[in-house]
Amino acid sequence: MPALTFVFAIVAIVAIGYVIRLLSRPTGDRRGRGWQVGLLLLVVCVALGLGAYNAVVVQRKQEAKQAVERGKELMQRGKTDEAEQEFKRAQELDPKNKAPKEELEKVAKAREEAKRRADQGTGTVAPSGGGGGGGGAAGGAATPAGHPQRRESQVRITGYAIDVTLDPKKHALTAEARFSIRAKRAKVREFDLALSPECTIQKLTVAGKPADRKREGEWITVSPKGPVDSRRDSEVTIRYKGFGKERLLPAGDVLSTEGSYLRPESRWCPAIGYLEFRSPVTVRITVPKGQFALGPGVLKSEKPAADGGTTYEWECKQNAMGVAIAAGPWQKLEGKAGDVPITVLLWKKDAARAEHVLAVAKRSVELFERLYGKFPYDKLAIAEIPFFPGGYSPTSMVLLGEILFQKNSRITKLFDAVIAHEIAHQWWGNLVMPQGPGAGWLAEGFAEYSSIVYVEHTLGEKAFRRALWDAKQQYHFLNQNPPEEAIIDTDPFNQQGSYMGVVYSKGAYVLHMLRQVIGDEAFYATLKGFLDDRRYGLGTIAQFEAEAEKRSKQKLDWFFDEWLERTGTIVLVYDWRTQSLGSGEWETVITLDQQSDPPYRMPIDLQVVTPSGKTLDTGKLTGAHNEFRFVTRDEPRDIDIDPRDNLLLAIPKRKAPATTQPS
Repeated sequence: MPALTFVFAIVAIVAIGYVIRLLSRPTGDRRGRGWQVGLLLLVVCVALGLGAYNAVVVQRKQEAKQAVERGKELMQRGKTDEAEQEFKRAQELDPKNKAPKEELEKVAKAREEAKRRADQGTGTVAPSGGGGGGGGAAGGAATPAGHPQRRESQVRITGYAIDVTLDPKKHALTAEARFSIRAKRAKVREFDLALSPECTIQKLTVAGKPADRKREGEWITVSPKGPVDSRRDSEVTIRYKGFGKERLLPAGDVLSTEGSYLRPESRWCPAIGYLEFRSPVTVRITVPKGQFALGPGVLKSEKPAADGGTTYEWECKQNAMGVAIAAGPWQKLEGKAGDVPITVLLWKKDAARAEHVLAVAKRSVELFERLYGKFPYDKLAIAEIPFFPGGYSPTSMVLLGEILFQKNSRITKLFDAVIAHEIAHQWWGNLVMPQGPGAGWLAEGFAEYSSIVYVEHTLGEKAFRRALWDAKQQYHFLNQNPPEEAIIDTDPFNQQGSYMGVVYSKGAYVLHMLRQVIGDEAFYATLKGFLDDRRYGLGTIAQFEAEAEKRSKQKLDWFFDEWLERTGTIVLVYDWRTQSLGSGEWETVITLDQQSDPPYRMPIDLQVVTPSGKTLDTGKLTGAHNEFRFVTRDEPRDIDIDPRDNLLLAIPKRKAPATTQPS
């Protein structure tokens, strides 16, 4: 209870006490005291009214503060439009607060800078997180500090170990990383590493000897005493400490007593280029008493540490995509999906939902193992984290932001699908790391379609079609204003503008349309084959296209050209007419004129509606003008174009009737 509200409540209680005392006196003693009772009751009403008003004001201020924090996080992740909405909401909740106005000014500057960069043709550089969650941009006002920049490394990491001690009260950490590297070419005399500018290096050695270093922002150019060879490992040791200012770190991660999470994007641990980190990992995390620490792989040991804390050692024998960790005072629930151990870690207030989360995780893992192959890692842990505005999927983990557990959350109805999406990233984005142009589609588009397939298998056909329709609407909604990019041109290091609509929503639909073109058997064989051939390695769109052609025994360059290398979607103008054939049958002619140039080539479902039922058939769009004929026993009443939402197309418009000019 706010302090001022508490004071008003005390005043009201005292006044009520005096009223009771006056009324409890003998009747004779109460003469002439009516005005006192009235006055005291007035005091009670005023005190309670002021107390209630103060409570509302304090609540609105708190909600405004939280909205500003969420907006800052979204800005740091490159989601300018969503951040702007949070700042505007904060402004409405607390008009006297200057912070929302200041942040809105930053949004305006960010957009100006983004436009300037676009005009100059300069790229921005921030990846999506761990196969999930989304990212932001880096560099300049449009690209908040703290996100990793794109820079190809001269070395590769062959093994990685780190000891880290978290101090949630001080929002700080101390750590020592030890990792082995090899040169990509014969010999390398200097190489780049990345580490957050908020971290101070105390020691840096290569092959046991102090190395010279030059720092520029998050990048450290290391010059060892001797060259790094391509045929043998050199061990790098870095001891450092960092952060310590506030719970929300510069890149949007959190270090606090309520819970912590550190993602590769925040550069909390030294590493090479973000999309190049593929290595087995060992992580030892020391946390205060009452907290549990989560890392990649399986838990190898749990030992007491100083000051009553605990050190948890996690080991991932498979190649991990960067190093992510989390910690918190969780309630634990354990289970299995087949032979895959699953741990659900939720805060006490949300622990009642752990059984449901575990059930969704089991169904997801079992389904995706049937479709994509064996689960890639030795365990799956699902943990609740503070502040994060969605889900995030590092190696062998799913981190769910607290907002997903709020009863009034806008995405509560999508809760199961969000979990399925994030679990799918263990295959799409983690097992195979996307590379090259349009890399984000191979992670986010595939995970998004996986969540739609999860709906298909668990809730049935009707819910599946609704999920497709929702994806279509999301694509059209998110691409109303920003100029759309082709999927192949999207950059996971720059998720501004149309990225979400193109990569997630359109990306999922592209996979569904490919499924319609080549059939279920070839489609799922393509997905599984692509993963099987590249387990714990790298993959490109060109390789996926080749796999689809191999499994379907079709040339599919036309399909990938249409849907990955151009913007927009199918736009149709239609008309239909019907006539009696004189034999008790009716002929219906449907014309579809494509407004897209060049026109698309795709199968399309058409349906004629009569009093006795519906007649469905599949035709094919082959050019600008397309004509289809149906014969029915009853006179048609209406037609439907793409009634099952198998195509990503704009709402078809009927051709305007021809008009004649008066003579």
